[in-house]
Amino acid sequence: MAWTVRTWLQLFAWGLGGLVVLVALAYGGLVLVSNRMLAATVTLPAAVQDIQIPDGNPEAIARGRYLVEHLAGCTDCHGPDFGGRVIVNDFLSGEWWAPNLTAGNGSVTRGFRSADWVRAIRHGVAPDGHRLFLMPSNEFVNFSDGDVGSIIAYVRSLPPVDRPSRGIRLGPVDRLMVATGRITFAFDRIDHTRDRTAATPGPTAAWGKVLATTCSGCHGEGFSGGTIVNGNPVWPPARNLTPDATGTKGWTFDQFSDAFRHGKLPNGTMLSTVMPWQAFSAISDTDAQALYAFFQSLPPRPAGNH
Repeated sequence: MAWTVRTWLQLFAWGLGGLVVLVALAYGGLVLVSNRMLAATVTLPAAVQDIQIPDGNPEAIARGRYLVEHLAGCTDCHGPDFGGRVIVNDFLSGEWWAPNLTAGNGSVTRGFRSADWVRAIRHGVAPDGHRLFLMPSNEFVNFSDGDVGSIIAYVRSLPPVDRPSRGIRLGPVDRLMVATGRITFAFDRIDHTRDRTAATPGPTAAWGKVLATTCSGCHGEGFSGGTIVNGNPVWPPARNLTPDATGTKGWTFDQFSDAFRHGKLPNGTMLSTVMPWQAFSAISDTDAQALYAFFQSLPPRPAGNH
């Protein structure tokens, strides 16, 4: 039988149609798997205890404001008014919306008991048991009850903002990354039974260890940097903070302070603004010295090992 142009076109159309069907089925499966992972509920190994929240205490509220604005980076996601805002919005990634934490309409924290706040901040779990997608709780698990209480008191002191919390809508690329474990939940990276580091504020490595948990999300648990987990693929690798030749070996405190607070490396080059040095510019001398002491106390590690 002679193959006519029409026959070839029919075969092409059937093949293309079959490919479209296969892609649609594959994407449908991807949607099911990623939605199941987002909706999955978890159980903490121990009950979360209530802590004292010093509502109305000016000193505690000031402490909470300092922590969220200059160490915890909360305003980067939730906005300066804590009413929530869009973090990512494109076809491939989808729309990631950090929620409204104020008492206004659209709040996700209205009616929270102190244990609900602690569960979210330290463990990355919502009151209904699902894992929080955006909340970097692994960076705050070492914060003391006093500092966690101060953060909550500060947020609860803010004026109510009426803004709906639109949640998370994943695009095709991020659905694939969630389904394959390339994007992970903070809950899964936390040892929920580990004792918190006992330290009081001061220019010590012990206190620096507490503060440095806020750096681990980008620089890794070993603080040697590398590709940022869950980060934007266009971001540069996180730098090595250990005293290795590829990191901070030989840095003085003043050089560390210039980099940490002003984004200026010892060789004069400027850090990417992915590193939130603008927020760290107002960090206290005590906290800066504590971080320097902690990072210099670490064993040297080659860059990129996390």
